Amino acid sequence: MTIARQLNQQELLARSLNVLSYAHSMAGHWEESERYAGEGRFLYRALKNRAMEADCLAHIATDRINLGRTQPGIDAAQEAYTISLQIENAWGQVNSMLPMAQGLMELGKYAQALELAQRAAQLARSNNMFVLLSFVLTLLGTVYRAMLAPDTARSIHLEGLQQYEPMGPPLIEMFAAELCSDYALAGAWEEAYTYAQRVLESRTDTIALSTRLTLYYETEALVRAGEMERATEDVKRGLTRI
Repeated sequence: MTIARQLNQQELLARSLNVLSYAHSMAGHWEESERYAGEGRFLYRALKNRAMEADCLAHIATDRINLGRTQPGIDAAQEAYTISLQIENAWGQVNSMLPMAQGLMELGKYAQALELAQRAAQLARSNNMFVLLSFVLTLLGTVYRAMLAPDTARSIHLEGLQQYEPMGPPLIEMFAAELCSDYALAGAWEEAYTYAQRVLESRTDTIALSTRLTLYYETEALVRAGEMERATEDVKRGLTRI
């Protein structure tokens, strides 16, 4: 990014800002991510690269929602989705549906969130968006759980874990954390403990959509199983990242 600024290479600068936004978002640094994505968005607009302008807007949407500014996040996601529709960019449509559905769920608009998540899953499957589908499945299951349909949520998250386990710890952690929550809310603490262990085995410092948002279920599952030391150490590890 520094070299691109020095050389006045606008396209390279925009790409650098976009990648930095991704990196900060996955590290949980949402203020920094939003700042880089915001600058990248305006550069891509000037460069008339609408697909990447929409991508930056989707970053901004996610960052705002994670920072508690839900409606502004939904607004940014809607703008990204509109651009993606206009240029017929299916990947951009799914990418912007994710924060829209997440924001609507957080506002309690579950039916709208479910409809968006289902559409995103269908579009991701039909276009073979393998990696992006993992986040869609995670969110779709979470929406069902919020709508008090734990069996459906668990089925979707199990599908996700089986499909994405070969991709390694970040996605294993993401799905195992959701499954721990699914079982905990159903009162199935033995199963919840099994997936809490999977989470610890795959624990990373990567924020992948909903990772660590339901840490208290993992902690309770460990405590109920008598794993006080492991539960305490995991919570301490999480606190060091705040």
